[in-house]
Amino acid sequence: MPNPPFTVLLPVYRGDRADFFRAAYQSATSAQTLPPDQVLIVQDGPVGDELAAAIADAERDPTTTVLRLPENVGLARALNAALEHVTTPVVARADADDICLPERFATQLPVIAAGADIVGSSIAEFETDPDSPARVRIAETDPERIRQGARFESPFHHPSVVYRVDAVRKAGGYRDVRLLEDYLLWAAMIVAGARVANCAQVLVCYRVGAGSYSRRGGVAILRSEFALQREFRRLGFTTRAQQARNLAIRGVYRLVPEPIRRVAYTRRASAKNARTTQTSVPTRRPLVHRLAGLALQPARLANGLLPKRADRIVLYSNLGFRDNERALYEHLVASGMNRRYRIVVATNDWRAYQPTAPHNVRFVSPNRGLAYFLTSKYFFYSFGKYPIPPARGQVVVNLWHGMGFKPIGNLEHPGSITQQYFTKVLATSPFFVAHMAAAFACPTQDVLVAGQPRNDWLFHPQPIGEHQHVVAWLPTFRRSDTRGLVDSARDVQLPFIDARDHDALAALNDFLAERDILLVVKFHPLQNLDSTWTDLSHLRFYTQARLDAEGINLYRFLGSCTALITDFSGVYVDFLLLDRPVAFAFDDLDDYRAGRGFVVDDPLAYMPGPHLANLGDLRAFLASLGGPDEHAARRRELNALFNTYREDGNSQRLLDALGIAAD
Repeated sequence: MPNPPFTVLLPVYRGDRADFFRAAYQSATSAQTLPPDQVLIVQDGPVGDELAAAIADAERDPTTTVLRLPENVGLARALNAALEHVTTPVVARADADDICLPERFATQLPVIAAGADIVGSSIAEFETDPDSPARVRIAETDPERIRQGARFESPFHHPSVVYRVDAVRKAGGYRDVRLLEDYLLWAAMIVAGARVANCAQVLVCYRVGAGSYSRRGGVAILRSEFALQREFRRLGFTTRAQQARNLAIRGVYRLVPEPIRRVAYTRRASAKNARTTQTSVPTRRPLVHRLAGLALQPARLANGLLPKRADRIVLYSNLGFRDNERALYEHLVASGMNRRYRIVVATNDWRAYQPTAPHNVRFVSPNRGLAYFLTSKYFFYSFGKYPIPPARGQVVVNLWHGMGFKPIGNLEHPGSITQQYFTKVLATSPFFVAHMAAAFACPTQDVLVAGQPRNDWLFHPQPIGEHQHVVAWLPTFRRSDTRGLVDSARDVQLPFIDARDHDALAALNDFLAERDILLVVKFHPLQNLDSTWTDLSHLRFYTQARLDAEGINLYRFLGSCTALITDFSGVYVDFLLLDRPVAFAFDDLDDYRAGRGFVVDDPLAYMPGPHLANLGDLRAFLASLGGPDEHAARRRELNALFNTYREDGNSQRLLDALGIAAD
């Protein structure tokens, strides 16, 4: 369904800063992956020379029009005046001091095209630097909860909304209720039957200045609050009991001193985020975990008291020595940092590595690793952890193991993470910062934007055989009996291919052989494998155990591949660094959405390659390799969005960011 034409509606008045306006305008226009058809700037009364010059510069763009009002009439009247001049069916609101993320309109317009009358998004609040937000305000995405919750608090963040102009006009437009004109409009739209939606991801960075909290209080805003609640009753939007409740709670909030209001606002936002991400009762930790927590209480106390050796680096993994830990370890040794630092690797397979450990390196079990954790300044992990808060001055880094759109942590199991066990957690770009902060219950300033160490391997390829093309197929897991995980109702090992259909596999192998293409399927380590997949000349099937047995590094192998086939796995976010074709093979989107789900509303919008729904699609994709690449431009857009660092050297950049020096 094509996106409807839309206009960015951007009000500006004398109190706005020219530099903020320029940044806001650019973020909503040329920086967008889906630029607006038109831009309408409504200048609410006279402005200063510097701001007037910035507005005039914007007006030079042929898609931009400026509506100059002779006097300041207030936001509601200014927006209503502007809406009379809008010629497109859809408007996207933007403010003169906020920043729209590049994918904002590309994410929201398809929601409007699918039938919504208004769609907002989560926002990240910042004071000076949009890349370092102070907090994230998560938007409710369930339409019924949006409608019901709107009776008590605003369901949309105004600078994030996109709406149909007809739906706004049907609701009577903006009404002049100071600082609350948007909230009243949302209520009127809901009463008028508007179809509501929110995107879960952060699409707008919202500037909060020194006066933000003072504006939320005082006699004037209290009068507006009373007027708002009267209008709610007149519309039939609230009951008398709901009106009384709102006046009692919201009225008191308007009158308390600013420092108290600041604390109340922060706590209310955090509580709302917790409610929004929680779809069920918070997960109660299993008894064994609670007992383990009690057993570690002495260790937690000791960690705050014991001195930390600054010349020791500890790497931890309880799922084998691999992935980011191993990549970082290899860099430490290759760069000779084991001459200055004692390196300790705590891993469950430590016995396989200790006999050949290099100078000043020791491999130990995770149990013995605890003592090193308690006495070392630097500690890295991504699989498992010691549930002990870092001591003052200790540097504990959660490397995690990939970006993507599957929910993790609190986004998957609300309430499962309540304490922070690291000083920094990695995200590969600002796009993922809010996602990681919400998942791991940490402030956004504790999310470190850095490349993953394992991605360095992509630039040092390790081929399997010599062929015209080598294609890797990496499906994510659906069900894991060993971990008790069910991400999809259908336990799909490979879509549209059955291990028992030997004729179909033989035919596919013949197709591959004719074109000298090697197709390597590598199953997820957690995936149930109840079928026997037999290698053919140009079709091979690997588990992690087989890769390890043959000495194959998965990411170095990916570095040698012509193309990647995957599904909902985040591996493609890494593979984008190579700027090579990616295809997405799955036939269980609805089942997966109903199971584990996604943290974005439309995962297909972030898949820069063809969807393979059957064997015919697979063959067409394989046959296209080496030919015209229609998805190249979109891949590069998403690579820039997902990966701030797009070249080799992630391990060293990480060490530099943490102040771990070689000399």
